[in-house]
Amino acid sequence: MSSVRSVLGQTVAPLEVIVCDDGSSDRTLALLEELEPRVRVLHGEHRGSSAARNACLAVARGTHVVSFDADDLMEPRLLEAYDAALRLRPDLEIITCDAYLESDGVIFDRYYRRVARFATGDQRRAVLHQHFIFGFAAISRAAVEACGGWDEDPAIVDDTDLWVRLILNGAVAGLVWEPLAVYRLRADTVSDDRARNLRRMVNIVERASNHPSLSPAERAQARAEVIAKERGARLAELDAALRTRSEDVRPRALAVANAPGVPFGRRERLAALAAFALPRTAHRIRLERDRRRGITSLGLRTRNF
Repeated sequence: MSSVRSVLGQTVAPLEVIVCDDGSSDRTLALLEELEPRVRVLHGEHRGSSAARNACLAVARGTHVVSFDADDLMEPRLLEAYDAALRLRPDLEIITCDAYLESDGVIFDRYYRRVARFATGDQRRAVLHQHFIFGFAAISRAAVEACGGWDEDPAIVDDTDLWVRLILNGAVAGLVWEPLAVYRLRADTVSDDRARNLRRMVNIVERASNHPSLSPAERAQARAEVIAKERGARLAELDAALRTRSEDVRPRALAVANAPGVPFGRRERLAALAAFALPRTAHRIRLERDRRRGITSLGLRTRNF
């Protein structure tokens, strides 16, 4: 509810606030009723965040939409800043902002210092390489509709996939260099989240490599990015399996040790073979190494991918 109240508390009032109840089982609906008629509530079965975003998009009336999740907050001047930026640069179809990173109620950094770097040059090449658009962006509704909305495939990172398709379709993104949102990080299952996100990035860039607008040089870059991201995904999946002592340590280890076409170094392959042979020992060594280096679950979550 705090996220909805942060939208209603904007210095420039939103044209509309649409919330999709994605099959919630808590008191969300009862609490939202207290805010009506300022909030329009859509009801549906649990189908995931992309389906919820598309449901809201289908009934939205504004020229731009801003999607956000239940855990995150908008600073009071976010929409005011977006409105000013779009008046100054009406050619932008995506406008985003910096954001505070929060964990356990404590703000510890900013998004564009810790997680990503905003691309001001060749955004087509940049979007194939990294996630450089923060998720609280204001997006042209017409542009989102033209590219089919959010992809509802669970194997895809919904926002990242949308940014890739929008940029490759010709959209230009801009940044308000001010932290105007709060992005809340959860400390639980962060290594699993990172591995899952990296695997989804492989799927996104692999699909983008077939985009009809790509030049031969861009297509070659996309294919190289798929290989690089495949390497990162396999290492992260093995890392997550070792940290949690899951049952798939050995398959994950073999995926690194025996991976033709993926550029793993000799040391990485030997370490993977050791993890295959002695998974419990590899688990203890991994945790001890983290302790010595001061690596925390939060540090894992905020690595740039």
